[in-house]
Amino acid sequence: MLGPRVVLVVCAAALVGCGSNGPQPQPRIDAVAPAQAYTDRDIRLVLTGAGFVPSSFRLDPVSGQQVAVMEGFSGRVGIEPTWAPLTDFAWASTAQISASLNLEDPDDLGVGPCDVEITDPRGRKAVLPAGFLALGRDTVAPVVTVTSPAVGDLYAPGDTIHVEVTAVVPPPGQMTALTWTYTEPAVADGSQRSPVMSVCRLSPGSNQIGCTFDVTISADLEPGMTVELEFVASDNAVPPNQTTVDIPILLSALPTVSPATPQTAEPGPTDAGVGTSISGGDAGL
Repeated sequence: MLGPRVVLVVCAAALVGCGSNGPQPQPRIDAVAPAQAYTDRDIRLVLTGAGFVPSSFRLDPVSGQQVAVMEGFSGRVGIEPTWAPLTDFAWASTAQISASLNLEDPDDLGVGPCDVEITDPRGRKAVLPAGFLALGRDTVAPVVTVTSPAVGDLYAPGDTIHVEVTAVVPPPGQMTALTWTYTEPAVADGSQRSPVMSVCRLSPGSNQIGCTFDVTISADLEPGMTVELEFVASDNAVPPNQTTVDIPILLSALPTVSPATPQTAEPGPTDAGVGTSISGGDAGL
């Protein structure tokens, strides 16, 4: 039977001396990612620089893995006299650590550049002036563009509607959903088909989303009836900004083709013989 699992705690000997006489590295922040963000949501900041040395590592001899002990690290983001704390530090290397920026109120930091400051377990500080741009609340709604069907397109019962739609928000906002719904009116007997609904495919982290699809108009609808396409776009604001676009489509009559009445005409180069005529509410004639 295996004995109890052993977890050793060792100092960061390869990175800094264990004793008080060992070298004491000076941390330095060179960059913060993301460099700007809306503050109405939790933000995970990645700090790149040098001298990020944890106080110790936990070494598990069974797995052979070592985990940095980040107790003793602290930090904050802001400008005097207003600061927001950095929490939940994680170590990647002496050149990179990460931490969470959580604001109780999205307006705490206002809108503008903020300093980023950390303190390591040995009390050494590093500051990156204006290293992060707070954008405040995200109030910018997505812009939805429907390129098909286009204004002036005519559709009759039984036709297929080809749809092309996109939704975009400016960075650093991100799209979270673009849904569409196709609805038809009730027919003469009072029955009504259920709406057709779907969601456009999303690439996580993207600020835009789009899709193309086809819907077929039921053949038993009548000219003069209206079918409708509805699009709803949402972003990752808290709460989400939404944009809704409704496109009503008035159904037209199908053009009809019938033989023309023969006309008597003198023989000659302009004699057209028996022709055809096209009629219909939207025949374009």
